[in-house]
Amino acid sequence: MKRTATRTIIGVTTAILILATTPAHAGARTFADTVGDTSQDGIADISTVKVANTKKSTTVTVRIPHEQPEMRAIGATRIYLDTDRKKSGPEYLWFVSYPGEAYFVPVNKGTEQHSKVWYNVAKATKCAKTVRETFSPSDGVFGIKIKHKKGCLGNPKSVRVNIRTTVFSHFDEDDYEQTTYPSPENDYYPSHSGYTRSVKR
Repeated sequence: MKRTATRTIIGVTTAILILATTPAHAGARTFADTVGDTSQDGIADISTVKVANTKKSTTVTVRIPHEQPEMRAIGATRIYLDTDRKKSGPEYLWFVSYPGEAYFVPVNKGTEQHSKVWYNVAKATKCAKTVRETFSPSDGVFGIKIKHKKGCLGNPKSVRVNIRTTVFSHFDEDDYEQTTYPSPENDYYPSHSGYTRSVKR
């Protein structure tokens, strides 16, 4: 019997994101994703993505359905940020695995620039202080808020994002059972290699 689970986040892929020509929207915009388009238990099923881009900060909030807080998943999630339409691909990536690590890193032509990482388990720079993370699968929400600061994110005129989640297995604390999926459960918004519409400040 297929069960509904806490949508614990997660995503694992490194393809270069494809540019798409889309109109921009000022201030903030919420995008809706199809619910039920994932495989397995739907743990990583993205429902909405909200992007806000103001003079002071850029915020990305992702919501996933949640019904069973006792369900825990194994995997990761990625939020790619495209802040410069003149360049191919994203400029930044926020990555978090569950359980495991989280980091925020610049991206150049699809390659993560770990020598310039803002923070990870072993390193934190001045730019790390500009990032506030939200990671609460049991509440069905995760995301980041980045304060605009020269030398870090700067003050981008527009931002668009790509969200990727992947789950490999889950553990049910009620049944004390670990279920490993025959293939990873993935969800992407708006697609594997696409972006949301640009949100102008």
